[in-house]
Amino acid sequence: FNPAAEALFQVTAKAAVGQPFKNIIKSETLLKLVYPDEQNDGIENIVEYVAPDGRIFAPHVSEVIGENGNTDGWLLAVRDVSRFKRLNENMSTFLHTVSHDLRSPLTAAKGYLDMLPMVGEVNDKQETMMGKIVTSIQDMTNLVEKVLDAGRLDPMMGTYQLRRESIDPSEIISKVVSTLSSAAQKKQINLRSRSASNIPIMYLDEMMIGRALQNLVENAIKYTPENGEVTVEVEMKNDTLIFAVTDNGLGIAPEDQQRLFERGERVRRKEHKGISGSGLGLFIVRNVAQQHGGDAQVQSEEGKGSRFEILIPLTDENLRGGGD
Repeated sequence: FNPAAEALFQVTAKAAVGQPFKNIIKSETLLKLVYPDEQNDGIENIVEYVAPDGRIFAPHVSEVIGENGNTDGWLLAVRDVSRFKRLNENMSTFLHTVSHDLRSPLTAAKGYLDMLPMVGEVNDKQETMMGKIVTSIQDMTNLVEKVLDAGRLDPMMGTYQLRRESIDPSEIISKVVSTLSSAAQKKQINLRSRSASNIPIMYLDEMMIGRALQNLVENAIKYTPENGEVTVEVEMKNDTLIFAVTDNGLGIAPEDQQRLFERGERVRRKEHKGISGSGLGLFIVRNVAQQHGGDAQVQSEEGKGSRFEILIPLTDENLRGGGD
């Protein structure tokens, strides 16, 4: 019972030592943690303790083993995480504000650009320049969305709650392929989709699954040379739903594959010169999969292409009506 504990629980070490925990600490939250067998709630549900003064602590209980190998007692440690909680809240607020403030002028710029042909004839050179402006606006809008998604889904600071609904996974890949078909056509890439016949209706967050899959397809189109092929498919394997994006592009070295799904990571090679990217797309992909109890993975060989997969287990929560 150190000085910090004395200040937090308003009890001196002299008065506390030798006393049963429940006689000294009156917090129901901490009692549930120390005496899980005597409470209905399991210790896995206790993630934070709010002190009377408003400070937030992360509690942890560990077993104290004596020299004879028997349990001599239990050690409760509470770590003050108030500052980190405030930082997370401030970051979430910042991301929301910045994304909103950036979206508004981008939307306005796109709107005025669309109206230019209404006020006069546009020649071929002007149309080419307008097309480049539209592409830049779309890239910036996409970046804003990725920054916002990365903040929402970050396991260290995100607070995003899945918005589950009954969906047909085959329809998701059809929508993504339709959305990105023009981007593929510009590079003369053959973009196609394929769905297995045994795909069940799932109970997933359609918006986030769609964005994750779109990130994979966008990457495949960006990093596949002209006249290449990109295939988007959904299949079942070992009680797992698999969204897969396969390309015949440049491939990825084994040492680069290990860090691909980390925030801000990008593969740097001379062939990628001139290709922009935020390093957030694959970070979002993995976190969307993990939010659904799954994961993301890559299989790739340099010079032959890559296959990225989003794995969603067929758990009760992910099956139709499983979350009701």
